[in-house]
Amino acid sequence: MAQRRLQESPLRVLVLDNSSDILELLSTDLQCRGCIVTTGSVSAIRHGEIDGPHLIEAAAPDVIVFDVALPYEANWQIAMNLQADPHVRVPFVLTTTNAMAVRRLIGRDLIELVGKPYDLDTLYDVILRSVSPETAADSAPSRDQISNRRSGVDRRTTARRQSDAIEPEFL
Repeated sequence: MAQRRLQESPLRVLVLDNSSDILELLSTDLQCRGCIVTTGSVSAIRHGEIDGPHLIEAAAPDVIVFDVALPYEANWQIAMNLQADPHVRVPFVLTTTNAMAVRRLIGRDLIELVGKPYDLDTLYDVILRSVSPETAADSAPSRDQISNRRSGVDRRTTARRQSDAIEPEFL
């Protein structure tokens, strides 16, 4: 069902990470899978060089892939501030190497979790589940599986934004 949705309307993904290599890798991979991708730097948001809510509004993503990296607390706060913005009602897929951060995120609305290291197919599957929760009911791992595999999924949402007014860009 998620694959059919992508054929009908390309999935819009906003990737926020501090690594230009990861931004390029994920952008290329997701574009090859038919997604429309916009990228941005978490660090640039943290330092006020990019306005996060404005970037999200301009990109109009169906899902946001956000890396919670060092400094964990600062980046965690950015993710939570963006998620708390009433205009940002899209699911987040958070990536992190910090097991403590992953445990704290379990149970939050609009968040999917992927522990690092991850493979691109796993990340893509989680992205699809985040925007199509009905396809994930049978495949969501338990808390033990999340801890053991260092990747997994928690709650899902049906919130979705649609827009076709913006071209993807690298920021």
